[in-house]
Amino acid sequence: MENKQNVFEKIEQYLNGTLEGDSLRSFEEQLKTDPELKAELELHRLMSIAVTDEHKDKTIAVKLNEIGKDYLERRNSQQKSQRKTIFMQPGKWAIAASFAILVALAAWFFMNDNTGLTNDELFAQTFVIPPITDRERSTTNDINTILESAYENYEKGNFNAAVKDFEVALTEAEKASFAYYQAIAFLASTPPDTEQAATNLIFIITDGDNTYVTAAKWYLALIHVKEGNIDSAKEYLQTLSSKPSKYQRKAKALLKDI
Repeated sequence: MENKQNVFEKIEQYLNGTLEGDSLRSFEEQLKTDPELKAELELHRLMSIAVTDEHKDKTIAVKLNEIGKDYLERRNSQQKSQRKTIFMQPGKWAIAASFAILVALAAWFFMNDNTGLTNDELFAQTFVIPPITDRERSTTNDINTILESAYENYEKGNFNAAVKDFEVALTEAEKASFAYYQAIAFLASTPPDTEQAATNLIFIITDGDNTYVTAAKWYLALIHVKEGNIDSAKEYLQTLSSKPSKYQRKAKALLKDI
């Protein structure tokens, strides 16, 4: 995409009806072939609606979060080709900036107006697919091949396939990282498998000696919310809200809504 400031100006003009003539036709043609521009337009449209009091609709927050997930999946699918490059392409900064705004706005909705959401809606709004930050390896070449496939499928959003790959890796070594990313893949699969995800997360928490315990408690709390096990969800959320972590504020907010 072109310079982000120009893009934002054209989007605003398009939304308020002031983009005309050749500029309008060119913009609409670009929308047909440029998924990044289309995502930007949708973000601006929803954010414009969201900040207007008379349109303060909780479903918009859910939709914003869904778009955020889609962006994250697309970004992860491109990471492999970008690893050798230190700087993002200029056009990518526009998406990254909007994604940051999206997260902040969705968080504002989450903090201020979640009353009345169903358990499934609360789960949809708070469940975010984390990127892979630890590509742990095996001592076996064959398993490393499977792991590479698991990581690639996860990053591309092929979560059902990632589940199967991580299962093979887990038969060779019950490592917390394999169990964690498989748990997320279970939750992101179609349909989601909350039971298997919970089994993995409980294993991580019980093991204790790993860096995924706090995250596992957060996602297990979300599963309990989705399943309607509110008392169990509160136990994990109260623990998370009492200790500094990136989940502390989210846990406090979710406790108010269940």
